[in-house]
Amino acid sequence: MWGKLHRLIVVSPLLFVKGRSTVLAMNLAARLSIFNLSAIARQMDVSRQAIDQWLLKRVPEARVKELSQITHIAPEHIRPDLYGAK
Repeated sequence: MWGKLHRLIVVSPLLFVKGRSTVLAMNLAARLSIFNLSAIARQMDVSRQAIDQWLLKRVPEARVKELSQITHIAPEHIRPDLYGAK
């Protein structure tokens, strides 16, 4: 139960992210919520806190494809500003 509650607490600040669509930020957070973020962090050789920062801000351009391969989330859903339709 605490795990689900913790995810809601971590995700809720995304409503206030400046310069980013709230819907897109919440969509990425929702997609990643089914994964063990600590396991993703270990696979990517970054800290869990780095993953949390990516959810609050944005995934660094250099990490988008790697995150996409691990999670099977399309790059255009992770960073639509870089990989979205033009």
